Amino acid sequence: AVGGDGTVLSSTHYVDSQLRGRIVAPCGPVVLGVNSDPTKPHERSGGTDERRSYGALCYASANDMAKTLPRVLSGEADNDIQLRHRMAVTIRGTVSEMRLPPALNAVLVAPPSPAAVSRFRLERRPLAAASNTDAFSVTVWSSGIWLATPTGATAALASAGGNPNVDKKACQLQYIVRELLVGETNDADYVRRLSRGTVDHDHSLELRWNSQYGKVWIDGQHTSFPIELGDEVRFSSHAIPLRIFARSYCEE
Repeated sequence: AVGGDGTVLSSTHYVDSQLRGRIVAPCGPVVLGVNSDPTKPHERSGGTDERRSYGALCYASANDMAKTLPRVLSGEADNDIQLRHRMAVTIRGTVSEMRLPPALNAVLVAPPSPAAVSRFRLERRPLAAASNTDAFSVTVWSSGIWLATPTGATAALASAGGNPNVDKKACQLQYIVRELLVGETNDADYVRRLSRGTVDHDHSLELRWNSQYGKVWIDGQHTSFPIELGDEVRFSSHAIPLRIFARSYCEE
């Protein structure tokens, strides 16, 4: 995927590797991101050029591709293939159910207009044979909700006040309700406490959309899906992991 982080994220939506039996490691394609327009060494003293991609998901760049690509093709770089957990997203309507592309980074659910208020019911539910201890259900008025994988925890979610210091190898999701509106009710503290948190592998987060219209954005603004009143959106960490060439976690 030659471009920037957005190009890499878009390309991962077309990679749905399969598992070999019960083995955790998936087989199939490996994504290689190449930053086509990296910051030049002589430009770094002048600050960051916001028009360029940061390249956090890119293993190579236009500066070193001639050296990196032979290592990849010969197998010398196989130790840099990492498994990244992804988010499974499903929209259930009145008569149909749609599985969205797996999200590597983050998902935003919000009204089409940024000035509109979103109303939804948020629930954390246990999956089969899981404990019901961490389950909850709460009605929310807000500007929408962010959800992120461990890979996306250092991007949009961190900017929204989330915890960027998560284990990128952990199979869990993090969520934050944006600009939460809480009325003068007895459960205000309860709603605020549940407006952010994590969802482990044994639970799913489910949202019933109670506004007229909304959208689900997957990994940025280019891939979105409409939702409407009564639709249910389910999020879990049960998507097939992605194999991607990546630098060490600490370098990202």
